Amino acid sequence: MREWAEFLCIALLPVVLGLATLRFFRNRVRGRERVSATTLVAGNALLLLALSSVVLLGFETQLRLFYDASDGDNRTRVSKRWFERHWARNNFHLRDNIDYELRRRLSKRRISFVGDSFTAGHGVPNVEARYVNLLRARHPEWEVHSIAIHGLETETEGGLLAKYLGRGYELDVVVLAYYLENIGRYVPELAEYFERAARPLPQPLRFLVDHSYAVDTFYYRAQTRFLYAQGYWNDLYERAYAGPAWQEQQLAFRRFRRLVVDSSGGFATLTFPTLAGVEGRREILDRIERFWAGEGVPHLDLLPVLEPYASRELVANPHDAHPNSFAQRLAADAIERFLLERVLPENPPR
Repeated sequence: MREWAEFLCIALLPVVLGLATLRFFRNRVRGRERVSATTLVAGNALLLLALSSVVLLGFETQLRLFYDASDGDNRTRVSKRWFERHWARNNFHLRDNIDYELRRRLSKRRISFVGDSFTAGHGVPNVEARYVNLLRARHPEWEVHSIAIHGLETETEGGLLAKYLGRGYELDVVVLAYYLENIGRYVPELAEYFERAARPLPQPLRFLVDHSYAVDTFYYRAQTRFLYAQGYWNDLYERAYAGPAWQEQQLAFRRFRRLVVDSSGGFATLTFPTLAGVEGRREILDRIERFWAGEGVPHLDLLPVLEPYASRELVANPHDAHPNSFAQRLAADAIERFLLERVLPENPPR
């Protein structure tokens, strides 16, 4: 009801402003008096508002009634609505179209992917198109689970897995699906970025954002561009992986692995690169590969799989740099080979 009431008010705005503009100029013409500069400015301003309201209605109609896409940071109303439409949860309160059992089926290998939005399928409307579900469809002899929630990092992913272990969830093989930017919790500049992004909006902007899809969308996208322009991402990850943040991340990796091993699980890991500029970050990914090699853990670097393609072919949409269904399929192909050739042979059934 509220949605339609908002839309009706915005739809009536061009009518009201159009009639007000027409009346204003009719009165000036009938009066035949000389029009002052102030009156001329007021009339032009009223005309501009009327024309702007028509443009606003056009964008509002498109975004409210027809547009269906996610945003990378999920702050806009259109993105939140996308999640309401496409994000169904199972009995574990995780995104999937099947329920999970706590106890393993001894006749099947259980592969639990623990990760963030890349594994949960942020930006992929059909859950069957993400790599977890693709692997499940290809290998009915496996139990394939997605223990993933958008926004998590290694530390909180460990906490999520520990919660299910505490309920009796049994492990076979766990694959930690790492995203290159998951180091963010240890980077002070990012804390400043998110603090600025979360500041409450002043009135009347807050009112407009709360009641208009168009204003909401344009405001948050403009704010994101502005904050990016402040330099938060300039060499940020290169510096993070060369300093104390990387040391903290390595400790988080070891804690996660210890949780799995102590729970009688086999362990492997994979790394997604950034998809906005997928060709970069080679030095960082090499550092991650060297770390896991030193730990004796099988690791899959997905950069060589994704690098041949342009970013626009891999991302959900221009405003969401999460992997689309094509990138998810490429990842599934590589992960399937990784599991069959390196992970399962090294981790026989327990």
